[in-house]
Amino acid sequence: MTILKNISQYKNQIGKNIKKNLLIAGASISVFCWFQSILDIAGAPREITFLCEGCTSTIFGFPHPNGLAIEPQFMANLLLAPIFLSLFYLFEGSKKQDQKLNPSPYPESKVGRALCYGLPLFLIATLYLTLSRGAIFSFWGGIFILFIYKTVEILKQKAYILKDLIRQSLLFSAVVFLPLFFTLSAQGVFTELGPTTHTFLDGVSTSINQLSLGRIDLAKIFHKNSENNRINKASELNEQLSSDPKRNPASSVPKNPQFTGYIAESTEIRLNLNHLALSSWQTSFSRLFDGVGLGAAGPTLYKEFPELGSPKEIIQNEYLAILYEQGICGAVVLLLSAVLLVLIYKQYNKKHEKSAIYGRVLILAFALTLCFFSGLPNALHIYLLPILFF
Repeated sequence: MTILKNISQYKNQIGKNIKKNLLIAGASISVFCWFQSILDIAGAPREITFLCEGCTSTIFGFPHPNGLAIEPQFMANLLLAPIFLSLFYLFEGSKKQDQKLNPSPYPESKVGRALCYGLPLFLIATLYLTLSRGAIFSFWGGIFILFIYKTVEILKQKAYILKDLIRQSLLFSAVVFLPLFFTLSAQGVFTELGPTTHTFLDGVSTSINQLSLGRIDLAKIFHKNSENNRINKASELNEQLSSDPKRNPASSVPKNPQFTGYIAESTEIRLNLNHLALSSWQTSFSRLFDGVGLGAAGPTLYKEFPELGSPKEIIQNEYLAILYEQGICGAVVLLLSAVLLVLIYKQYNKKHEKSAIYGRVLILAFALTLCFFSGLPNALHIYLLPILFF
């Protein structure tokens, strides 16, 4: 806690450079993610693209990059901090009182204004490109809370309420949907140009089906069109293969992607592990209060449910993992620590109320991401970011 207090006291001195560096790092890694995708579509091997095994275009028809992280979900979670920081400068940067307390990291020029508007959209588009539902849903949750806060702020004004509400609604809609439409189009193009037989419409349909958890299936709507395009593309690929004597026909036969939409099995496996953990946790009072011990979730679950097949299976929900491994005592300690952190954060951000709101929204978004995976110690650096940036 002493470290947190010191960071809060001196964040004005260190904050400016850190915020600027964060935006530069976010933009750089986003460019790298798009570069990874383009290289993958061009046929570059994984040794060059640095894509993980399950990230290439053979999975969905288009790549979903992991940047320099192990998996796309970690890359996406790392993007949340620069996204909300860039949104702060987009929504609040023009106000004089905020410029004094939080000077803009962008240059005062046309280029700076273009970056102020364009960088958030680019970062969010990259978030969508990762296809990490946990991070994307958490971003949507955070942006919704921010929208509610800004709406209440406008309603407290005495004049121009309707005009400001319309302007704000349009701005928030643009922030959420423009990058989504851009990324969907890019995924469609990647699918069309990629090594599989799927087409532009297939790529867009696959992405939407995955993000909507199988609720929206455009493939059924465009079935005939998509099928004809797929046949045409397959014949074109076959012609290219037959005209290229140097290429090995056996290894270059055009194939369908492994998945064409929402992977229900992935969700069912996670929900089943959560259910088994809760069932096991309730078997004794000792487990209820003390848990099974740190790091013992996998071996304990495997011992009681051998059908899992491996003691390395983990509970893909950090809150349930804490409850199962550390019991009610651990959960209470976590809750008290979170409350204490919020109180300290609030105490040292009285002069920076505007930026503090964005920091709280970011913390909320990070808290939501933990509902979709566990292994907090492996990604702790991600969740320490709000303390420095806001």
